[in-house]
Amino acid sequence: MQKKMKLRFAAASAVFAVFMLLVVLPTSVFAEFGAQWVDCHDLDAGACFNGVASNGSRVVLVGNNGFIQYSDNEGDTWITRSSGSIHYYDVTYGGGLFVAVGKSGLIKTSPDGHTWTTRSSGVTGYLKGVAHNGTNFVAVGTSDTILYSANGITWTAGTSGSGASLDGICTTENGTFIVAGSSGWILRSTNNGVSWSKQRKTNGGVYYNLYAAAYGNGICIVGGQNGRFFRSTNDGATWSEKSNSYSNYFLGAAYVNGKFIAATNYVSGNPGTPILVSSDGNSWTGTYTTTTRNLYAVGFSSSYAYVAGHQARAFRSQDSFYSVELKTPVDGTPISATSVTLSAKMTNLSGGSVDVTFLGRPVSDAFVMAVFPDSQWYPTEIPEAFDEQTEWAVENNAVFAAHVGDIVEYGESCSAGDNSYPQEWPRAKQSLEILENPTTTGLTDGIPYLLAIGNHDRGVHKVRSDETTTCFNTYLGTNHFGSKAYYNPLVGSPDLSQPEGNNDNAYVLFDHGNFHFVAISLGFREYNDISDDVYSWAGRVLNYYSNRRAIIVSHDILDPTGELSDRGQTIFDHLKGYGNIFLMLSGHHEGTQKYKTLTGTQNNSIHAVTSCFHLNSYDGGGFMRILVFVPSRNKVYVKSYSPSAGSKPWINDSDNSFSFTYNMGGNENDSSGLSVLGTVTGVTNGQTVSFNWNGLSPTTTYEWTVRVIGAADTYTVTPFSRFFLFQD
Repeated sequence: MQKKMKLRFAAASAVFAVFMLLVVLPTSVFAEFGAQWVDCHDLDAGACFNGVASNGSRVVLVGNNGFIQYSDNEGDTWITRSSGSIHYYDVTYGGGLFVAVGKSGLIKTSPDGHTWTTRSSGVTGYLKGVAHNGTNFVAVGTSDTILYSANGITWTAGTSGSGASLDGICTTENGTFIVAGSSGWILRSTNNGVSWSKQRKTNGGVYYNLYAAAYGNGICIVGGQNGRFFRSTNDGATWSEKSNSYSNYFLGAAYVNGKFIAATNYVSGNPGTPILVSSDGNSWTGTYTTTTRNLYAVGFSSSYAYVAGHQARAFRSQDSFYSVELKTPVDGTPISATSVTLSAKMTNLSGGSVDVTFLGRPVSDAFVMAVFPDSQWYPTEIPEAFDEQTEWAVENNAVFAAHVGDIVEYGESCSAGDNSYPQEWPRAKQSLEILENPTTTGLTDGIPYLLAIGNHDRGVHKVRSDETTTCFNTYLGTNHFGSKAYYNPLVGSPDLSQPEGNNDNAYVLFDHGNFHFVAISLGFREYNDISDDVYSWAGRVLNYYSNRRAIIVSHDILDPTGELSDRGQTIFDHLKGYGNIFLMLSGHHEGTQKYKTLTGTQNNSIHAVTSCFHLNSYDGGGFMRILVFVPSRNKVYVKSYSPSAGSKPWINDSDNSFSFTYNMGGNENDSSGLSVLGTVTGVTNGQTVSFNWNGLSPTTTYEWTVRVIGAADTYTVTPFSRFFLFQD
C-alpha cells in the first residue's frame, strides 16, 4: 500500500440470510511497534530509493537512475527491475495499479511492479509525490505542478496558484488530498485534485520547506525542515504548528498500523539517521538506524512497515503488525437468519490486553441487477424455476434485469403443428411479465429488462435451421415492449430505430439515483455474423448516450475457457472504441460461468461476465447471476444464486463468487456513519471475540469493522466487511 491505510472489502449475501466475504488486513499497533528495525539485504548498491509502495504482498522500491526493486518475501530477497535511467521520486498503489513518478514529468504504471508502461504526463518538471484516495490519483511536483487521473493512465493538469515546489502528499479517510510544499505551503483538495485551497504557514515565525504528509486515525501531519511540522484534526481545514526534540527534517511519512512513522535526514554527530514514531502525530520518539545517509520514503505491506533512502538502504520493522482477523461468518457461507454473529480474532499482540469494539452501519447506495441465463427447458419442464427467478428480482428491488438468450428450447415453435412444444413462448412470456407488474414493483412499466436472443430462440434445432425469430417477435417483440418508456425511447434524428425492424436488437434506458445506464442487446446468428448495420446502429446509440454507463448483452461473448469467443471477439472489435461500455453479459456455453476484464481503446475497463448453468437439457438448478453494485466503495459483487435450490442456494467457487472494482465516484476510505454495536474488554493475544447483530432488515446492505483500543492507541480496522440481506 502506499502512504495511507487502504480499504478493501469483502462482500456478502443472504437468502433472507446472510453470507460474507472476508478480507484480513493489519490493524492496530501499540507502543512497541516502530521501536526496532532490521536492515533489508540484497539491495542494489547503486540505488538511492525515494519511494516505497505495496499491493499487500509485493513491496516495490523506486529510486534514482531508473532503479526499481521488489520483494515477494517481506524484504528477505529483492529482484532488480530497472526501468529506464530517469530518476523516480515516488510510487503508490491503488485501483489495482502501481504508479511511479519522477524527473522530467515521468509517469509509469504497472499492474504487478514488474512490467511497467510509460504514460504521458504533458509536463516536463519534476514529479515528487503521488497518492491514491480510493478512486483517483494525484501527482505533484516542482513549480506548482499538479496532475490528476481517474485511472493512472490519462492525466489532467491542474494548479493551486501557490507557485510552490510540491513534495509530500497523502489522503484522508474522506478522500481529501493534502500536499506539503516549499516555503510553508499546505494544499488541500476535496474534489480529487481538480481544485485546491491553500494556506501558507509559519512555524516559529519561519516559512519552512515542507516535504512529508501523512494521515491516520483522524489526524493529519505535514512536516519538513528542522523537525518542524503542522498537525490537523479536521481533515486539513486548519493547522496548529508543532515541533519536537529532533531537529532532523521530515523527508517522508506514513501512518502505518496505528503509528505515524517519519523518514528523516542524517544530522552530523548523531549515531545514525533516526526513524521517528508517534502515536498521536504530536509527540515523537526516535530509533537510530545503522545508516548515516538520508531516508526518504515510508510505506507498508500487509505485515510490515518499510523505510528506504540513500545508498541502497532500506529498513523493515522488526515486529509485524498486531492484527485483528475477521473470522466468521466463514467466507461465502449462507446463514438462514435475520441476525448475524460477527467475530474477530486478535493476533500478534505481545502481552497485555485491548478492548475490541464492533462497529457497523447500513449502506444506503447499493443496488442490484439480475441476470437470467439460458432458461431453455424451463418454460415447459420447470416453469416455476423461471417464475422464481423473476419474482426474486422483484422482491429484491432489482433496478434492471437481462436475459442472455436461449429463452426457450424450440424457438421456432409458435403454434401446434410445429412440434410438441407450442406452449414454450407463452409460458416464458408469463414468467417475464412478473417483472412488469406495477403493483409489486412500484414502477409504472415494471423493472426495465432486456432480452438477448440465442441460437435456440432463432429456431436452430432439429426441426429446421432457417434462423427465424418470428416466434420470439410474436410474443416478445416490439408490440410487447413498445409502450414501455424505457424501451428504445428515441426514434428520429439521429436514427436509433432498431436496424432489423424487430426486437432482435434493442436498447433500454434505466436510472438509479444519480446513475444513468443504457443497455444494448445484440442479436445472435448461428450461420451468419451480426451485420454491419447492427454494429453501426449500436455505435449510434452509444454515441448519443455517451453520458450513460453502457452494458452490452449478447448470447455468446466468452467461451468455456473465459476468453473471448469468435463472436465475442467480433463484438469487442466493433465496440471497443466506446469509452462508456463497462459491462458485457452473455451465456450460451453449457456449464460455463466465467469472468474476464477487457480494456477498451479509451482505457476503459470492460467487465465480461458469462453465465450458463445447464449441464443437460433439463437441468440448470434454477441458478441465476446477481450483480450487487456498491457505489460508495466502487465495487461490484457477482454471485450465483438459485431461488429454488433449497438448502444450497449459492455457489461459492471463484467463478461464481467474486467482485471487481468499478469507478462510481465512491470513496473506499470513508468511515463516517459507523455506529457502536458493542464492546468486548480485556481481549488478549489469540482470543476470538464475537457480537450478535440483530434486527437486520431484508434487501439492505450492511458493513462492519472493529475498533481496537489499547494502552497507547485507538485504531479503527480497515477494510470494512460487507454483507447483503436478500429476500428469499
